[in-house]
Amino acid sequence: MQTIETQALSVNFGGHTVVDEVSCQFDSGALTAIVGPNGAGKTTYFNLISGQLAPSQGKILLNGQDITSLSVHQRARSGIGRAFQLTNLFPKATVHENVRIAVQSRARKTLDILGLYRDGRDIYHMTDAVLEQVGLYSIRTQRAQTLSHGDQRKLEVALVMALDPSVYMFDEPTAGMSADEAPVIIDLIRKLKDQPGKIILLVEHKMSVISHLADRVVVLAEGRIVADGRPDDIMRSQVVQEVYLGKGRYRLAPEAS
Repeated sequence: MQTIETQALSVNFGGHTVVDEVSCQFDSGALTAIVGPNGAGKTTYFNLISGQLAPSQGKILLNGQDITSLSVHQRARSGIGRAFQLTNLFPKATVHENVRIAVQSRARKTLDILGLYRDGRDIYHMTDAVLEQVGLYSIRTQRAQTLSHGDQRKLEVALVMALDPSVYMFDEPTAGMSADEAPVIIDLIRKLKDQPGKIILLVEHKMSVISHLADRVVVLAEGRIVADGRPDDIMRSQVVQEVYLGKGRYRLAPEAS
């Protein structure tokens, strides 16, 4: 079983604690949605796990190994793949080139003249296979900057899939997408759940997405975990009623259309 765990993880900015001693373990075979009001620390917590930020204190363990001091690229090679809230692509490269770069990174190979036929053929085949899975093969020669927002989000999911990580991290994957585009991303993530040995973490505020995908919900507020459990149980809990319905001090942003 694959696991990723945070132990008393904290980070401070200018004397303000954004993530406050968060201890939580995530196991393979389940998708965990991390929710909470604006400013709860959700994306910051993601940034700590994936290496964009260094913690003020605490540890991050991947399969029992301390990865707290590893860089973003070292964590990616260890099996952590992240898709961001804002698309993170090579805009002037084609769809195929974007994914091929990720496949090459996974294989730790570079295409040169001598290796072009031997290694390049396999890399191109793997790239095509990923593009088929996400429905972008027919537009593989288009530059990333010319794609619709929905197709750019699909391409970013393809980049993460090309790395074949043990931990998938999605930060509001349907943000800014239309009602017609969002189901495609939801379906892609649902298919990833069927792959054995994968951990999937999802920062999300849309209840429709959470209800379709999540096996577990962790609620953050003011940098701390205030609830953790099955979606149905969590949504009935008093603290989550406060978060979502505004009965207390915690509030979530309204769901986007």
